[in-house]
Amino acid sequence: MTRFVLGLTALAMLAVAGCGSAAAEPSRGTGSDTAAGSDTAAGPDAGTDAVAGRPADRAGLIRRWEPDAPANPRHTRPPFVELKADGTWTGSDGCNGLQGTWSAGRNGTWRADQGMSTKIFCENVDLGSWLSQATRATREGELLVLRDGSGQPTGRLRPAR
Repeated sequence: MTRFVLGLTALAMLAVAGCGSAAAEPSRGTGSDTAAGSDTAAGPDAGTDAVAGRPADRAGLIRRWEPDAPANPRHTRPPFVELKADGTWTGSDGCNGLQGTWSAGRNGTWRADQGMSTKIFCENVDLGSWLSQATRATREGELLVLRDGSGQPTGRLRPAR
C-alpha cells in the first residue's frame, strides 16, 4: 500500500510540474500568437536590437498591463499583470492567479520575483517568467518590453484597455 501511495504522489508531482505555461515569449502583435499549432505566444524575437527603446521609469510602470498579443479565447480570464506602487504585483496568466514583488531602478534596471500561484493546467501566457527572467525594462512607444541579460525580450506588454 505504501508503494502505491508513493507512486501516486510521484505521478501527482509530475503532473503539477507540467502545469506551467507552454509559452515564454509573446509575438510582436503581428496578428497571431500561435507557434507550431499551439495557442500560446511565439518564440524569441531574434531580430531585436538589445538597445532598442528607452529605459522605463518606475512611475510610468505602475499600472495594469496585458500581453501585446491577440487574446486567446481559451483563457478563462484575460492575462494581465498589475504593477503596484508598493513594489508588489498581481496578475493572471489566463487561468492561474499570480503574485510577486518588483523593483525598477535607474536606466531601466528591473528585478521581479514570482511568489505563490495557483497551478491550473491551461494554455497560458507565462507572465511570471517574463517578469522574473527580465533584468531590464524598456519602453517602445506605449509598449513595455522586458529584456533578459542578453537583451532579448522576455515579454511585451501594453497598457490594459
